[in-house]
Amino acid sequence: MAKALEKHKIITCLHKYYKVEELIELFKDESIRDYIWVSIGYSEKDLENLKKISSEISYMPNTCIDVPNGHMDCFVEFCLKVRSHMWESIIIAGNVATRDMAKELLLHGGIDVSKLNIGNGKACKTRMVTGVGYPTLTCIDECSHVAHGLNNGVKKLGLVCSDGGCKNPGDLAKAYVAGADFVMVGSMFSGTDECDQEEIMVDGKKHYRFYGMSSHLAQEIHAEGKKGYRASEGEEFIIPAKGCVDDVVQEILGGIRSSCAYIGAQNIKDMPKCGEFIRVNRIHQNA
Repeated sequence: MAKALEKHKIITCLHKYYKVEELIELFKDESIRDYIWVSIGYSEKDLENLKKISSEISYMPNTCIDVPNGHMDCFVEFCLKVRSHMWESIIIAGNVATRDMAKELLLHGGIDVSKLNIGNGKACKTRMVTGVGYPTLTCIDECSHVAHGLNNGVKKLGLVCSDGGCKNPGDLAKAYVAGADFVMVGSMFSGTDECDQEEIMVDGKKHYRFYGMSSHLAQEIHAEGKKGYRASEGEEFIIPAKGCVDDVVQEILGGIRSSCAYIGAQNIKDMPKCGEFIRVNRIHQNA
């Protein structure tokens, strides 16, 4: 999937469960390094693995520090520790949902991009299981407002990435109008040929199993099963095969281009200045 998306200059944050040896082999291809990012958790083992990868490939890979809840002092401290070892990398970290934490990660965690939203993914049950969540549009608007312009050093960035909640290309366009610099997409790419997923036949047609990384299935496949002290916050779905990911990418890019044309934006960076939101009913808003 990462190699397929690289052709379109789309960044892929790999999941956290690849072996170090697999990542070292992947990064031997220098042509794709800018578009494939290593993802880690926030344990000392994760940091040691990242340092080992960097040492073996003689390059500091761009890094995603990925946790379900980044609203912790220890997470900010860990991000800063990663920065001290990966000073040349672009670092994205989260997830967080408030202005204060988005700013805290940028200023004191040493990162470049705050990853936003809690409880909004297609396969996420956090809102139902824990009662915790934050409206996507509000989260992007509030956090981007404080993040833009902040930086943690020379050539460092002060950006935000909206993560979760996109069902169609128009949702990406709305995220950009709200102030997102990046939009992380998962379920829209699920079911494509490039996915590493279990194939299932339903009524003679090919389907795939799609699951959240906090689901029971993910915990069984990638971890050591569900921990006794926590609940599962992810779901599983059986979805029809979609074919080549290039077709999905074309729909997304075409939708964003058309959105720019409608609102008069020359590029994505101009979209917040060119678009505005109006309430059309009690539930939905359009850009």
